[in-house]
Parts: sequence; C-alpha cells; structure tokens
Amino acid sequence: SICNGMKRDHDHHGDLLKPDEEDPEPFFWLDVGTGRLEPHPRLTPEQTVRAKATIDLCDLQRPVLCKRRFEMVKRVGKWISAASRQTRLSRSDREEWRDLSGPSIEHKFVLRFMLESRNLAVRVRADRKRFQLE
Repeated sequence: SICNGMKRDHDHHGDLLKPDEEDPEPFFWLDVGTGRLEPHPRLTPEQTVRAKATIDLCDLQRPVLCKRRFEMVKRVGKWISAASRQTRLSRSDREEWRDLSGPSIEHKFVLRFMLESRNLAVRVRADRKRFQLE
C-alpha cells in the first residue's frame, strides 16, 4: 500500500514494475551486507530503467526495509550454514525451513536470492512451484 500510494500521484510513463502482472524478483540484486536493492546487473538498459524507477519512486531503500532485508539475510544464512553441516536436517532446522518457505514470510525475495547465491536453486524452484510463480 505504501508503494501504491507513492506511485499514484506520479507520471512514471509506464516505467515501474507491476508485481501483479510480472515477477519483480529478476529485476533486483541484493546487497547482502546492507539489505539495499540495486537493479540486477544482467538487465537490459530498458529493464534497468524500470528497476531503478521502481526502487526510487517506491522508496525501496527506506532504512526500515533495508534493515528487515538484512535481518532476513542473516536468518537465511544461518539456516543455510546449519543445513550444510548436516546430512539430515534437525527438527529445529526443518521447522525453520517451514517458517522461511511459508507463503506469508516477509521478504521472500531475500530467501530466494540467498538460496540462488549458494547454488541451492533446487530449493528456489520448489518454492516457486509451490506458489506457482514459474
């Protein structure tokens, strides 16, 4: 609702991403040290303009959002580290995965970004399939 309110009064010439019509995740790159978003480095120039316009106009670099994304980075990183040390996940790690992969988890993008960056794309595909995003 904050983003909708911010973009409502601006003529953005159709440059903004529309999450209800397209998956915004491929447009963004996450700075795991700060929680800040940047346009993904593999975007075309036109896609970069759209990602940057969305970040700027929707104020996606608000300190509270960066902080929450960074906290999610730490949480997912901790889970990945614990899971990588085990041949079979512990009960608490399985419960943590259920929480992280649940449909209402905030900043799902961070979870998927972290899994992709650690070569755990199979978990990303499973999560996306579960929510029919692929």
